[in-house]
Amino acid sequence: MKTVYSILVLLCLPFGSEHLFATKSKQLVELIERYCIDCHDSVEAKGEVDLEAALFESEHKLEQDGHLLKLIQRTLTEEEMPPPQKKRQPTKQERELLVKEIADIYQKLADSQRDDPGHVVMQRLTKEEYRNVLRDLTGGIVTNAGVYLPNEGGAGEGFNNVGEAQGMGTTQVEKYLEAARLTLRHLRATPAGGLVWNSFPMEPVDNPADARLDAVNEIIGWFADEQYKYAFEIGELLEKKYGTAHGPFLEAAWKFKHRKDDCTTLKDIAKEYDPPLPIVPMEKWWNLLTSPNPKSPWVGWTRQWQALPAPSDLGKQSLRNRCRDIIKGLNDDIFAQKEDFAPDYEVSFSPKVLETARKEHRWDFRIEIGKAKELFLVCTQGGDDNQGDFGIWHSGNFEFADGNKKPWHQVTKIRGANSGRIFFWSK
Repeated sequence: MKTVYSILVLLCLPFGSEHLFATKSKQLVELIERYCIDCHDSVEAKGEVDLEAALFESEHKLEQDGHLLKLIQRTLTEEEMPPPQKKRQPTKQERELLVKEIADIYQKLADSQRDDPGHVVMQRLTKEEYRNVLRDLTGGIVTNAGVYLPNEGGAGEGFNNVGEAQGMGTTQVEKYLEAARLTLRHLRATPAGGLVWNSFPMEPVDNPADARLDAVNEIIGWFADEQYKYAFEIGELLEKKYGTAHGPFLEAAWKFKHRKDDCTTLKDIAKEYDPPLPIVPMEKWWNLLTSPNPKSPWVGWTRQWQALPAPSDLGKQSLRNRCRDIIKGLNDDIFAQKEDFAPDYEVSFSPKVLETARKEHRWDFRIEIGKAKELFLVCTQGGDDNQGDFGIWHSGNFEFADGNKKPWHQVTKIRGANSGRIFFWSK
């Protein structure tokens, strides 16, 4: 253990110090004794310079005192010392030797401490620095994060960012935490963009349940905005430029399927279009079109897309026209379906019914579906343009022609309209 401790102590010494402590030559000591000690011994120590102690009383003291070394070098070079009135003066060669040896010791001391700034007290961010840092981190959204922080005092030099002069009491810690908490009220978590800064802060909540509800509402609002953006804005632009809102997705999926470079991503191809195809519906289209056993309402489009030839066999008709014809239902194919295709039986509710459901938190209904084999309950924007729509089916029964009744979850499957995926029942 003692050996290990000794090694750690040696590792803590400045690099090269073992050579530094052996540089005080006998000739240097003799010259200083001959010309300097009589005025700068421990008794007189003129000018508060004690060369006797530096040379003899403390080992290595001279080699470690940079200020003393520079003082000796300067006074010898400028011939201030020994004083001109003293009869005993060093020769030119002796003076040059003294200056050279002192300069060598000083240089080795400087080299040994080149990367050592000495004792430095860590500084904290000042009120202004904290404000500027959070302004930059939030992209200019939060500009007053330091407004509630206490004012700074100044050190002796008048600066307020000197670590030794800065305090950090309990009150200041609380103020910094409060500034951070107020800043985080501007942060939102979105499904696609991750953490995003918003100029409008969220209102504080009193318990975790309310915080979770706020987060859910934020996500629903984001989905509603994305739905509107895709269904109306981007859909209209794609329709105007390509003749169909869905054709470019089929075309992009085909290009991804036959890509030459494995490094190319679906997102890379989606960016090639104007406007760029949204990545969320693009990924849904890819999963839908590449399903090995398509059973979604868009099975016609899926099977025709899967039958598209490879690039070498594409023929005269362009890929874009082929994808447009698939969407428009123009192909002479048993799977052809038109863009306005509706499932066998689709139930929709009028805005008045939905308004009643919102007020009473429920709406009971009974419908007859006859011989239809599939029933689709579809939530859409319904023209309100700004509300995220969702439906909750609390309970239901199917009554068959023979009079038997069964709970709906015993006789039905939930299948995603885009992905064709089967979803399991849950609360």
